[in-house]
Amino acid sequence: MSLLANFEQTYAEFRRNKWFRWFAVFSRVTLALGFIPAALAKLGGERFTGLPSNNPLGHYFDALVLTGFYYTFIGVTQLIAALLLLIPRTSLVGAILYFPIILNIFVLTHATRFDGTRIVTLMLFANIFLLVWDYDRLKYVLPSYGRAKYRDSAETSKFPFLFFGFVFAATFSIIVFNDFLFDIRPGNEEPECTNACTSGDNPSVCLHFCDCIYKRGNPLNACLTEYRKAKQVSATPGPVAAPRLQFSVALMKVEQVDGETGFACRGQDGLWRASLDVSANVINAPPGGCVGKNVHGEDLIAAAYNTPKNRIDVSVLPALSNNLSKYGVDIDATAENASTVTLEQLRVMLQNLLTDRFKLKFHRDAWNVPGCVLGIAEGGPKLKSVTGDMEPPTVVREGNSDVIRGKSNLTELVETLSRPLLRPALDRTGLSGTYEYTISLNRVLSPNRALPGAGGIESGNSLIVRNPREVSCEDGFADSAPGTGRNGVYEYDPPLATTLQKQLGLKIKTAPLQVESLVVDGLENPSQN
Repeated sequence: MSLLANFEQTYAEFRRNKWFRWFAVFSRVTLALGFIPAALAKLGGERFTGLPSNNPLGHYFDALVLTGFYYTFIGVTQLIAALLLLIPRTSLVGAILYFPIILNIFVLTHATRFDGTRIVTLMLFANIFLLVWDYDRLKYVLPSYGRAKYRDSAETSKFPFLFFGFVFAATFSIIVFNDFLFDIRPGNEEPECTNACTSGDNPSVCLHFCDCIYKRGNPLNACLTEYRKAKQVSATPGPVAAPRLQFSVALMKVEQVDGETGFACRGQDGLWRASLDVSANVINAPPGGCVGKNVHGEDLIAAAYNTPKNRIDVSVLPALSNNLSKYGVDIDATAENASTVTLEQLRVMLQNLLTDRFKLKFHRDAWNVPGCVLGIAEGGPKLKSVTGDMEPPTVVREGNSDVIRGKSNLTELVETLSRPLLRPALDRTGLSGTYEYTISLNRVLSPNRALPGAGGIESGNSLIVRNPREVSCEDGFADSAPGTGRNGVYEYDPPLATTLQKQLGLKIKTAPLQVESLVVDGLENPSQN
C-alpha cells in the first residue's frame, strides 16, 4: 500500500477506538469551557483578567478593551467557536475556527512571558488533536488528498497505552520546560515578580527588572534590555562592595511649621524641587547639596524614595501622624563630592539620613486601585524637550482657568493631574526626557451641581456635590480654593482629556492599577545640630 493508504488505515483504527473517542469529547468540552468565560467577559464590556495595567499582558488588555466593537467581535467569535465545539455535528467547524484564535493567544503569551503559557500550550495541542480526529472530513479540502483504499476494521476497546503515555509525557514536558524557557519573567503582579527574585542568582538585577515593569511602567522589551545590561555589569569582576553614600555635613533643626516651606536638591545633572503643598518653588539648593525648610517627615520620605506622598501610609502610628502635621525640619546637607554627585546619589544619601537620624522603619505593600494612566494621543506628542534644571508642575488660578506650568518629566505631570482625584498615576508614554509645558484648563460651574433642598450639603453659597474619587481622570477634578468647602461645584469644559490631547498631544484615562505603597512602621524626630 502507498504511504497515504497506510496512514488512512492507521487512522481508521484510531477512529474506532472508544478511548480516543472519549478523549476527543473531553478535549471538545475542555476547550469550549476555556473560551466561554472569556467570551462572556468581552460581551459584557469587561476587561479580561485581573492582571495589573503595568504588567505587559495587562497593558495589552487595557488597550484591547478600548477598541469598541472589535473587542465585542472577539468575544462573539470565541463564543461561537465554543458552542460549535460542543455540538458533535459542528465540532469540526468549531475546531477550525478555534485554531487561529488559540494560536494567536499562544504567540501572545509567549511574547509577554505570561505564566499561563503552559495552559495555553496544552489548549493548542488539544485543538490540533481535534483537527486530526476529524481528518476524514477535513481531508477533502487538503491539496494532497488522494483516493487511497484501506481495509475496514471493527471497533476496539484496546487501551492505547502508547498514545496516552505520549500525552502525559508531553504535558509533563510542557510544564517543566516552561520553567526553563525564560531566565526571567514579570509574573502576574509585582509581588509575584519580586518573590521570584529571592531564589535567583542575582536578586538585585531581578528586582531592578521588576521595578522597571511595575514602578516605571516601561515596555517589556526595554526592561529586558536593561536587565541583560545589568546582568552583564554584575558579572564583571569589581569591588566587593561600594562605599555607603552619606552627606559629609547634615544640619537639621525641628520647629513648628510657620512660613515658607519647600525642599530641593542639586546634583551635577540638574536641580530637583519637591512639589510640596505650599510655596514649593521658593527653596534653592547649592551644587551637591539638599536644602529644606519646614519639611514634613512624609515629604522627606517622598523625596528620598521618589514616591508620591499619597502612597505613604503613617496610619499605623497615630501619634506620629498628628506630629507630622505640626512640626517640620529645616535641613541643610552637602555631599563630599559636591561637583560630581548626581541627583540619584543624593536620594540614596537622603535614604541613609532617614535611617540614621530619623530611625525610619518601613515596609512596602501593594494596593489595587483605580488610577490615571498617561499615554500618547493619536497624531503624536506636542512637547518641547528641554535641558537644565527641572521645575515641578504648579497649578495657578488665572481668572476662570487653572494653568499648569512646569519643566519636568511626564511622571511628575500625570501625578499633578491625578492628585486632586486622590488617585495614583502612571506614565505610559515611553518618553523619558524633560519637557517644558503649559496647560490651560477652563473652569465652569457644573450643570449637575446640587441645589439647596435637593439633598446636597450646604457650604456657604454653594454645595459640596462630588467626591473627587468619583470623577474620572478623563474629566479631571476642578477643585475650588483650599478651605472654601466648595469642591464639585466646578468642572473643566472641555474635559481634561480633550485639553491634553489638543495642547500637548497626550491622552489620559482611568484604569485599574496595582501600586506599591510605603507603610511607615517607625519614625522619630531627628537629633538636632
